[in-house]
Amino acid sequence: MRRGWVVGLVAVVSALLLLGPALGPGSVLAYDLVPTLAPGLTPSMLGASTAAPRTLPSDATLAVLAMLMGSGPAQQLMLVAILALCGISAAALLHTVAPAAGRLALAAATLAGVWNPYVAERLAIGQWTILLGYALTGLLVRALIRARHGHGVAPACGILAVGGLGGANTMTILVISVVAALAWPVAGSDGRRPAPLRPWLAALATAAAASAVWALPAIANGVRSAAEGSFAFRARADTPLGTPLSLLSGGGMWNAASHPPSRAAVLPALAATVVAIAAVAALVVHVRRRRTGWIGGELLLAAGSTSLVVVLCSVLPAFRQVWDAALATTPGGGLLRDSHKLLACWVVLLAVGTGMAVERIGHARVRAIGPVAAVTLTVIPLALLPTLLWGLGGRLAAVTVPRDCTSVAASLEGAPDGVVGLLPWSQYRRYAWNGERVSLSFAPRMIDQRLLVNDALLTSGGWVAGEDPSAALVTRALSRGADPVRALAAVGVRYLFIEKVAGEPDVGLPPAAAVLAQSPCALAVDLGPPGALPAAGPSGLILAFGWVITLGGGAVVVLSAILRRRPCTFDETRG
Repeated sequence: MRRGWVVGLVAVVSALLLLGPALGPGSVLAYDLVPTLAPGLTPSMLGASTAAPRTLPSDATLAVLAMLMGSGPAQQLMLVAILALCGISAAALLHTVAPAAGRLALAAATLAGVWNPYVAERLAIGQWTILLGYALTGLLVRALIRARHGHGVAPACGILAVGGLGGANTMTILVISVVAALAWPVAGSDGRRPAPLRPWLAALATAAAASAVWALPAIANGVRSAAEGSFAFRARADTPLGTPLSLLSGGGMWNAASHPPSRAAVLPALAATVVAIAAVAALVVHVRRRRTGWIGGELLLAAGSTSLVVVLCSVLPAFRQVWDAALATTPGGGLLRDSHKLLACWVVLLAVGTGMAVERIGHARVRAIGPVAAVTLTVIPLALLPTLLWGLGGRLAAVTVPRDCTSVAASLEGAPDGVVGLLPWSQYRRYAWNGERVSLSFAPRMIDQRLLVNDALLTSGGWVAGEDPSAALVTRALSRGADPVRALAAVGVRYLFIEKVAGEPDVGLPPAAAVLAQSPCALAVDLGPPGALPAAGPSGLILAFGWVITLGGGAVVVLSAILRRRPCTFDETRG
């Protein structure tokens, strides 16, 4: 694509402006985004410390990258690459749907793909695996469009295999697009029909193989999600216009702390809604006039609309009770409790539609108005979301984890094998050296032992129970007033890693406890060999089997996509 340099420039500059101080010395700790500080792969990164290791293999992928180039640069490279890809994939999809689209239209799609509330809200809480799923969605839909034109499904399978690196969240987003794009019937000489069986099987088999590393342990452990999770993670309005219209313009995430402040005003919210409607209208007009690439436009509308409808079903009163019941009773239903992440394909549709609208306005008959209006629409994402500039208005900033903290965590590396209990009994921290920003504890990505952590989540709607049975036993004991150290020892914990967080009470240690290392940041303690069985975790055999399937299947798919020379026709329809 000769216009690719424009797309690349806009995508990279947008990513850099969005991150700003996050690209400084050190690493970013923001909610789910924490650095990988260990020199190797810890048991937590490999899935040995949780009953449902949904962060596999994303943590391990980032850890391998950190081994090659250092923790901070690895994290920063990952963030810039994903954010730039958000824009590039939207522009590539626009080029497929409308091959004649000019530079300004492609630039508009690129900017809209990066600078939107969906990206801002997920970046604010560090959910880079969801952003990876969103970034790959445009490329996946493009590959599925080409497959429906007879170019083979291998590239789509390759994208799914790459998406497997992001774990459960990434794959859930991508599978929604696969189902919608392959199920939608396209016109042919013998009428409309969906995709044949072969691409269905290839895509779903790839998705299953890429998910094996986290899905097999969860299935083997019989993991079920708490019923209250659906309410706690339900999409919520981030504009004064209500939840449905917030979703229509790409926002509405459940975490109110992540909402861009500029969306709280009525006029920007109305403008964002109008732009979204104009984007959809431009794409619909393109399809109805059956111009070049109209089948691609149809499939994009089908996939994007499906994602919007699914999310609306989780929030509208007429459907949400059925949705909640289905999630509570279906194995693996917890993957969908944060339904807002499934809006990814709709946001891609809005980005492509924005580029399409710019293209149509730029060719308006009133030449004095058309170019001005097109340029205005191109830069309107910046005007509507000015608070995203420079690290989400300073919310994201790189910091250096004190050596006092990392040295204490490293002291457990040479100790005899045993389960480490993490205190305070919560996943999230407010470190003073991180500007009191909320973040996950860095310990699971630093300590080279199996960990037992509280996997319950505290939200604005209250606590959402976790999925680890050993952690649940500790939580119940603490709720009855038990001593934290005794409660952890009772489920097989040998070591304690106690982070000294402001506002948390000191932990009383038994006389027999041996302090292994301590600093102003943390304390590592050996309680002695456990009298109970070690804390439960996934079977090592099941976990290893999952890794073999995921890595082996991914390698086969990627090699097939690279080496494939002859297109395999799955659909005789040529549009």
